Amino acid sequence: MKKTILFVFAFAVSLALNAQTEAVSNTVRATVRKPVAVTVETVQEKEVQKEEVRKEEIRKEVPEKEKIHPVIISHVDQNIPQTDMINDSTFAFIICNENYESLASVPYAIHDGEIFAKYCEKTLGLPANHINVWKNASYGNMKKAIRRIQSLASAFNGDINVIFYYAGHGAPDDATKQAYLLPVDVYNVDPEICISLSDLYQSLGGMNIRKTTVFLDACFSGAARSDDGRMLASARGVALRPKKEAPQGQMVVFSAATDEQTALPYDKEGHGLFTFYLLDKLQSTAGDVTLEELGDYVTSKVLQQSIIDKDKPQRPTVSASDDAIDWQNWMLK
Repeated sequence: MKKTILFVFAFAVSLALNAQTEAVSNTVRATVRKPVAVTVETVQEKEVQKEEVRKEEIRKEVPEKEKIHPVIISHVDQNIPQTDMINDSTFAFIICNENYESLASVPYAIHDGEIFAKYCEKTLGLPANHINVWKNASYGNMKKAIRRIQSLASAFNGDINVIFYYAGHGAPDDATKQAYLLPVDVYNVDPEICISLSDLYQSLGGMNIRKTTVFLDACFSGAARSDDGRMLASARGVALRPKKEAPQGQMVVFSAATDEQTALPYDKEGHGLFTFYLLDKLQSTAGDVTLEELGDYVTSKVLQQSIIDKDKPQRPTVSASDDAIDWQNWMLK
């Protein structure tokens, strides 16, 4: 009887082991046969993802409090050319006034200044501590920028080059018709607390600086006044014809528009129209461009695009002082 019980038990164990072995075998076969889902990203998909990451990084660089206008990522904001040269004899002073306390804002002015600063460092080779940026500058900060230029010119005995860039409102004084750059803390043109172009040019021209290049993405007449006296949100300037101001010393001035025109925003690209084509040329040439070539390109492109987009002409101008004899061949690098 015991032998029978042991035999039955052994037989049952054998059956259980065979069943377990078969189950494992079936599981293995099923696992082998089961198709594996593999996600293969194409090169194009990876590039799209990288592009979105780059755009998000650029957006995060603008503090939330400054984002009155949406940050639109243009091709000139990406793939900024980089140079190996160190342009340590050049200093950049960048004022970008967008959010005015009592006047209409200037679309994309802060973004203009930030990206221009990147081109100064990466493309033109300026050391980072040679690039000075003021966002939403008050009258005090704008005067501080000019005093800093004076200090540097004195320290280097004038043996420096200066790039002065301004994006913001420009306006003429009603009485004198003198043109002014407007700090963000003014409510109208007040000669006591605004920066006149005449004073700016005389100050820079009197510093014995080797070369000064001025970029003004502002106008000094073009935009009409609204009923409440505010400047139009879509234009950079107010309506009056200003006096012409002549550059001084070794100076070349790029202005976004003629006296009677408006400096327009380029909404599609998230920049001022003038600044966009300035950056576009620096990008396509990696900064290896003469001032004459730069002026010709920006003038023609801005005029064409202003007609296409706004049906309103904007023609940038380039003017040089009498002393800047060979300015056409100057380069920013």
